[in-house]
Amino acid sequence: MLMKLHLLLFIISAFMTAANAQIAVSENAVMTGTNDPIISVSTSGNVTNAADYKFDDTQLYLDLSGNDQQINGEWTTFALRLSGGNEKFLNGKMTVTNAFVFGEGKFVVNDGASLVYTGAVENATSANASSYIIGQMTQRGGGPKFYPIGTETRYAYIEFFDIDEDFENITVEAFDGFGMTTSDPSLRILDGYWNIEITDPSKINSEVIVPVIPELLAAGEDAVVIQSDGGFATNLGSIPGSDQTQVISASPVTSTVVGVGATTEIDITIHELITPYGSPGVFDQLKIHNLPGFAYNKVTLLDRYGVPLKEWEDYSNDMSTDFFKTLSPGNYICIVEYGASKGNVRKKSQMVTVLKSR
Repeated sequence: MLMKLHLLLFIISAFMTAANAQIAVSENAVMTGTNDPIISVSTSGNVTNAADYKFDDTQLYLDLSGNDQQINGEWTTFALRLSGGNEKFLNGKMTVTNAFVFGEGKFVVNDGASLVYTGAVENATSANASSYIIGQMTQRGGGPKFYPIGTETRYAYIEFFDIDEDFENITVEAFDGFGMTTSDPSLRILDGYWNIEITDPSKINSEVIVPVIPELLAAGEDAVVIQSDGGFATNLGSIPGSDQTQVISASPVTSTVVGVGATTEIDITIHELITPYGSPGVFDQLKIHNLPGFAYNKVTLLDRYGVPLKEWEDYSNDMSTDFFKTLSPGNYICIVEYGASKGNVRKKSQMVTVLKSR
């Protein structure tokens, strides 16, 4: 065992000293390891693994610094670093378990190849305009997710705040072009979209952050997140924190295609869920996005029989949560009047649900 490991380290070290190193594991090689070995490999040449050993029980740090490098076979890497050169091409399967380190060069996942990331969000956010992933990227489970992906022409990340539950794989790929159409005359579809592969899109149920190309926005337009399941686009709105470079959706994504739209008519979004019973704070009260953009608003909450329970003028999302803690679980009706003045308002109503989270 020790002899085999030392031999492996010796072989890799020898290859690392070459200017155009090529790491090739022969088909008949037998390699073993434990959790102890830490193998650091930096190469500007092609990388091939034709053996059964996948490095999945070894901390393998792989640093790619060449031009047009080819990565073949099946690999499990603790960390993948792009430190120079242009594109590197994944032709096999790779799982990155801890971190991406983006410096220079793009990592292209070819058709039929597979890239899976199982590390933390904060270890995948160093991507930039000259170093990111092109092609499909897969992550597993629920919670926050960041995809450092893009197209041949631009870096186009997508970040999910909190995917609904721990479920199967979710695979995302960024595209140039227009992934949907619209029947809304006030909504204009912008170039660029993201395709999501998942069995049940409703289980995504997460707000997202996506980048905006400022040059595509006309004067007076604001960016909004849009989605589609093959039909017309649905406007998911935007919330404070959005600007000319990125937009945060007001409503959660529940479809397989996400894009960016432009509009001069910003509407409000009423969040449909309140969980004031010991929840972590996100849904302690009624959330209504985009209200600060209007000079006047009045919010009325009715019970399911239409009896008014509470009325607010100049409602804001940071109001006291004490009232909402008095509500019994069940369905309620929220009516919002908003506009430039009290005499010039629009009205929107929606059912909201109060859940007991403990």
